[in-house]
Amino acid sequence: GPVEAALAAGRDVLFDVDWQGTQQIAQRSPQDLARVFILPPSTGELERRLTTRAQDPPPVVAQRMAKASDEMSHYDAYDYIVINRTLEQSVAAVQSILTAERLRRTRYELREAESQRELVEGLGMAITETDLVIKTIRAARDADIRKNALDVLISTIN
Repeated sequence: GPVEAALAAGRDVLFDVDWQGTQQIAQRSPQDLARVFILPPSTGELERRLTTRAQDPPPVVAQRMAKASDEMSHYDAYDYIVINRTLEQSVAAVQSILTAERLRRTRYELREAESQRELVEGLGMAITETDLVIKTIRAARDADIRKNALDVLISTIN
């Protein structure tokens, strides 16, 4: 899918999900996940922000506040906590987390192992092709055929 394609291309993928969504993602891809919980500075500030937006009527704001309280009780299931005081600070904090995660030793080792696997697979293919060309050279009795097979071997190596 698009998420797997983005990850394969080396891009970060951010999800805005509740704690149950985070658990589902963690079950699917635990080795390549950084869980970041973004908290408001206080419940009072959260209520002020929701009210100031004026997008929802008071009963919906009350409902969202109750849901937020439940969500916040699951903060300990996350790797990082960001207090959303200002948008700029929160974005900078998340960018720092992403940078740190990219530099994590285990991620580096995974990338190196994948790179080594690709190299070995590539060498395996080159060795197989080289073996085939060598067998062709040995089987060839005519000097012109040997020269042609040697040219193929050289182009395979290059």
